[in-house]
Amino acid sequence: KDLEAAKRAQWRTEKGWTNSGNRNTRESYAHPRHPDSARLEELREEWIENFLHTNITKSPLGRDHYSWCDRKMD
Repeated sequence: KDLEAAKRAQWRTEKGWTNSGNRNTRESYAHPRHPDSARLEELREEWIENFLHTNITKSPLGRDHYSWCDRKMD
């Protein structure tokens, strides 16, 4: 227990502040939730809207669009 308490005390200043250690500039500017390289490659691919659910978004029946003048034929 004394060894563990001594290790914890090394990371605290005299006033009780916790020191997280020294980091270089690149580590300091990196976002904590930055995506990994595999996710970045996936995000660079071309997006196709509803690729897996085309049967849900498209109507199974062929429907024509009538203009306002031809609304009686609808």
